[in-house]
Amino acid sequence: MAASEKFGIPVGSGFIYETAYTGEIPEDDAIETPENRLGFIQKGATLTYKATTKSFTDDMGKVKRTTLTEEEVTFKLGLIAWAYSKLSALCSTCRITERDGGRTIKIGGIENDDGKKHLFRFVHPDKQLGDVRITIVGTNTGGLSLQYAPDDATTLEPEITAEPNDTEGTLCLLDVTDPTGETLGVLTVTSAAGTTSGKTKITVSPALTSGNSYKYYTAETVSMPSLNSTVSAYTAWDGTAEITATTGDGIVIAEVDGSGKVKKAGTATVTAKA
Repeated sequence: MAASEKFGIPVGSGFIYETAYTGEIPEDDAIETPENRLGFIQKGATLTYKATTKSFTDDMGKVKRTTLTEEEVTFKLGLIAWAYSKLSALCSTCRITERDGGRTIKIGGIENDDGKKHLFRFVHPDKQLGDVRITIVGTNTGGLSLQYAPDDATTLEPEITAEPNDTEGTLCLLDVTDPTGETLGVLTVTSAAGTTSGKTKITVSPALTSGNSYKYYTAETVSMPSLNSTVSAYTAWDGTAEITATTGDGIVIAEVDGSGKVKKAGTATVTAKA
């Protein structure tokens, strides 16, 4: 055990992201973007490693050898908030056609199997023990079940079965970051109608720390970035220019240091000039 590592009790759930796997695992900031968010988790997530072994022994029971013959890694989770446009990441025969005012989704037909591999990233933030990132390349082998009930939410419960992601046969990557004691600073962000149509005027407090700069991201749904992440999908902002955005959408402002690492962040609901 490394000198800086300490025993502790991991507590809490996390965030799940998905992107197409093209043969290499991208950097964290390229995976953990709002566009790649698969949904929001309910009742946690479970990583399971299962080993199959075979034992050989002599007739007299004096010697014995046990060898590993097969292994399997699965990752199960429940999604309480998700988008229909993400179903193709969980069903290989899913075809989605966007149309005015919505989308048409077709599921089924073995000949429609797209054969794609997906990269799934689970992020468990833990200020005391350090953040944990679980990365799996594979497909959902748990199928889909959409239950629309009057007294419950419609949840998805995918089960991802891992495939090797390198020449060593690695099925799962666990990246554990030692805690630094540093916490993400909180920015108070407000949005008001700008001076021209489609623009919003953003104000942020406290004032920008010397040597730092702002970045922003706006979409229908946004979430806070993690401490020391590098938000490459965000747009640089000078702190005064009005921003093009849609009323009712979310906006997140991140304050980054000279290395581009997030130190503070805050969110607001957009008010733009009609």
